[in-house]
Amino acid sequence: MSKKRSKRSIQTRCTQLEREGKVLTAAFLRTALTPESPDPAVVPLLGRAVRKAKQVWRRAYAPFSRFPVGAAVIGGSGKIWAGCNVECSSHSLTLCAERNALTTAVASGEREIVATVVYTEQGLTPPCGACRQMLYDFGPDSVVIVTDGRQQQWFLLEDLLPVAFTAALLRSTTGAKSTKGR
Repeated sequence: MSKKRSKRSIQTRCTQLEREGKVLTAAFLRTALTPESPDPAVVPLLGRAVRKAKQVWRRAYAPFSRFPVGAAVIGGSGKIWAGCNVECSSHSLTLCAERNALTTAVASGEREIVATVVYTEQGLTPPCGACRQMLYDFGPDSVVIVTDGRQQQWFLLEDLLPVAFTAALLRSTTGAKSTKGR
């Protein structure tokens, strides 16, 4: 994320992409957004994703951990899907907010994730390892934004999961074919 662009040009370009119905790419987000100006309000689409993550955060079912989380993923289509964590008395069956949002996107036909927003008011909390792996399968170049409503932190998913298990590894050891093509 070394290239700097003005906030106005980023907003203008994203608005133009949305108006034209064009696909938003992780590569565009990576060049448009810099750690020096990590503000989702700069890009209307990211601002909407933060609001959706906060909305579903309120619906999280977390009676055991008391740690509600909301998440939103932005697909390559520019659409946003949201999910919250849903805990289960058999803790290993708990569904994290990020995977909930991702599986909703996939069930709707999305196959590429360009950004993920994680919202919780207990402090800045990045995705767990299982969520990082699932997000990587659909957006290895994606951006992850964690926020508690007061502050935010930005990551490249590849930095959160530097040595990911990939479909290419699976193909090289088993000869299996992937529908993903990675």
